[in-house]
Amino acid sequence: MKDILSEFAASTRVTMRAAAQVAALVGATVLNAATGPVSITMDENSGLYTISWLGTPDRIIVRWKLITAQGEIYVCGNYALKGHSMNRLSQKAIRDVAIRMDDKIIVQDLSYFTRLQSEGQLIGGMAACKGTGAAAPKERGHTFSIGSGKKVYRD
Repeated sequence: MKDILSEFAASTRVTMRAAAQVAALVGATVLNAATGPVSITMDENSGLYTISWLGTPDRIIVRWKLITAQGEIYVCGNYALKGHSMNRLSQKAIRDVAIRMDDKIIVQDLSYFTRLQSEGQLIGGMAACKGTGAAAPKERGHTFSIGSGKKVYRD
């Protein structure tokens, strides 16, 4: 198993709100022989994505990482809430996030990500993984992005 973006870092442009993930997988990995990774320990070489609400300091902080195992791309991640509880709109927002490879959605709905109690626990915390069904790329030059577009939620 390897961090997919480490191998392609030289020529891969990674689009996300914060940092690019370009280093080798570090930490513990729990594997299921039939399905690949179930969880990993999230490291600092992971992507950062924030869901925020206009006019409030409330947000959801998401850490995510793409890895390959058994020839397939897996999306791993965790998240924490800052400033509010997990209400119906927060749950909808996390379900609306998609990860794309070359503008094609490879996973939609990050509600399977591990929810942690605080932002400080994200790095070093456990992160749930899910296979995407997308084959691990063999060549360089792919673009990966995360986002939900400009969604408006009303309570």
